Amino acid sequence: MLLLYKDDILKKIGHKYPNHDHNLEKLILFGSVATEKYSPGSDVDVLLVTTNKRETNDLFSNFKMKILLKYSVIINALYASPREFNSSIEPIYSTIKNEGKLLWEKKKIEKN
Repeated sequence: MLLLYKDDILKKIGHKYPNHDHNLEKLILFGSVATEKYSPGSDVDVLLVTTNKRETNDLFSNFKMKILLKYSVIINALYASPREFNSSIEPIYSTIKNEGKLLWEKKKIEKN
């Protein structure tokens, strides 16, 4: 199913979901879909960089279920605070920084 609906699923994740979560800072696709090495049964891996992991997890869990029911595609989510993502030396974060694809990022408003 992923092969048929990949673009639609990524559009929904990158454009629709962020409208519902004001804690979200970044949404990054990683794993086999990001590197274009996926197969028909692959899942979709995303990192949500958020200021409130619990609230984002609650909101995104509902969103993931809607995608699963509509497309039969599993979304695996990893949650990190901005500090964890930017300063951690964990290998998963290094891989995401190098191979991930930014789907969405909160716009920063500059103060004069």
